[in-house]
Amino acid sequence: MDKALRFSAQLQQFIGLLLRMVMQNHYRFVKQNGLTMPQMMILYHVQRAGGCTVSEVGEEFGISSAAASQLIDRLVQQGYLTRKEHPHDRRIKENSLTEAGIQIVEASMNAHQSCVADLVSRIDLQTQQQMLPFLEQMVEILQRWFATKTYCDE
Repeated sequence: MDKALRFSAQLQQFIGLLLRMVMQNHYRFVKQNGLTMPQMMILYHVQRAGGCTVSEVGEEFGISSAAASQLIDRLVQQGYLTRKEHPHDRRIKENSLTEAGIQIVEASMNAHQSCVADLVSRIDLQTQQQMLPFLEQMVEILQRWFATKTYCDE
């Protein structure tokens, strides 16, 4: 196997295992906190957007406004989101994180960081330093990619 194919195969295997580790850890966190994955994804979206409407959630996740509304209603009932009238149109309800919503998103991020820190702690410092330029380059490539694309086949 030539070097490029070997590198590609190892990178694919690494990404697959990393995703598995992150998703298992994330799923456990979500379940332990009485949430579903779609609910947690909505909380992340609202946090990133700084607030959003039901229709914006539906568009973001490719679901109907009715389905988005049900998910949001449950998050409001659980105390993670609050609904307020849009300042310019009373028919529109703006959803934003409550203090509990902010805390659950932060706790999720902390759990993720702990998971990554555990992985990194198993790599000796010299290897970490050798890998750093590669990781920096990959981050730069992916940031540029996401600035222009959403899917691999675009």
